[in-house]
Amino acid sequence: MGEYEARSRAQQRELQEREQRLQVALSRAANSEQVTAAFEEKLQQTERDLRKKQGELDVRDRELNSRRREMESWDLLLREKDRKVSVEQKAIDEKELALRLAEDKSKHREIEVERRCSHCRVYLRNFFRFISSPHNLTIFAHSQVLRDEKR
Repeated sequence: MGEYEARSRAQQRELQEREQRLQVALSRAANSEQVTAAFEEKLQQTERDLRKKQGELDVRDRELNSRRREMESWDLLLREKDRKVSVEQKAIDEKELALRLAEDKSKHREIEVERRCSHCRVYLRNFFRFISSPHNLTIFAHSQVLRDEKR
């Protein structure tokens, strides 16, 4: 019986050690399941957060596209306005140039008229001096008498 008891005890120890190893393995498996469950929960929460962020990003993207289209529209309007302003400015510049040229031409005419008038004034002044002299008045009066007699 001694051998049977010893074997029985050895088997008992072996069973206890196996049971301890199984308990440790079960404990590890349970811990792994808890870690996996926590990881799965965290993963699901991350997926929910990502879907929420994706929705927010989609809304933001639509807003940005809308703003971009609005900016493009404004850009087109401003470019057209700039083109019109530049055309108008060019027309104004051309009119100003034409006015300046007309003013210059007018000034040149004024100067020419003034020059001619000054010649006329000198001529008239000299003429009046000539006919104002007593000797020339006598000659002029005598020529008038001769002219009247010829008629």
